[in-house]
Amino acid sequence: MSLDDLANQCSVTKRTIRNDVALLNQTLRSTAEIHLNKGHCILQIHHGQAYRKVVAALKRQQTTGTPENRVKRLAAQLLDATHPLLIDDLSEQFNVSRSTLVSDLNHLRITFEPYDLEVKGKPNQGIQLQGSEWEKRLYILQNKDQVLDQPLDQKVVAFIHQFAVDHVLVEATEREFIRYVGVVVNRSMKHPLRNDGSAFDSDVIRHSKEYAVVDELAGSLEKSAACFQLQNGPL
Repeated sequence: MSLDDLANQCSVTKRTIRNDVALLNQTLRSTAEIHLNKGHCILQIHHGQAYRKVVAALKRQQTTGTPENRVKRLAAQLLDATHPLLIDDLSEQFNVSRSTLVSDLNHLRITFEPYDLEVKGKPNQGIQLQGSEWEKRLYILQNKDQVLDQPLDQKVVAFIHQFAVDHVLVEATEREFIRYVGVVVNRSMKHPLRNDGSAFDSDVIRHSKEYAVVDELAGSLEKSAACFQLQNGPL
């Protein structure tokens, strides 16, 4: 692409493009290099796989500060908090004004409402997400997003993959199992699931084929919990 076209597309000067190219080449290191030759930008890729990883990291970095991503990270904070959070601390953490944060909270209140989850508290004393742990887990699982997802040990991922192969489960089902187990394992210690009568009545689905498969996976994982060093808690 010509330097003139690129400058026009980005609404910047050619000098800015040259400066950005220098910065990008530092970031790309040995994976690739952008050459400026006779008024044209030429991308030369040296190591395809490493280059794709760098590009993916840059894309993630680009979306981190968006309003949509900020709201998701705020939801993750509220879901994980074990004590009230001060609005001033949150606005400083997300580098936004107090009014912007309040607006984000109002948006989240709408998404929490179907799950009987409610943001309660006073601005000067702190706010907290109130509701059953069961509903919080449902919110995480049903709002499929990397910001809310919980990391899972690769040994457990491999175990679930083998389980999926043995039971001829489709890839989409395997991914959902990995997400489900990740949420349960990571929340069990800080946010135990209490049997207070408010949780979903499993008798409704207990005799279905799907329930039998999930129950078998849970039983297998619980038997292997020591090997995987999983936290105590029912799956």
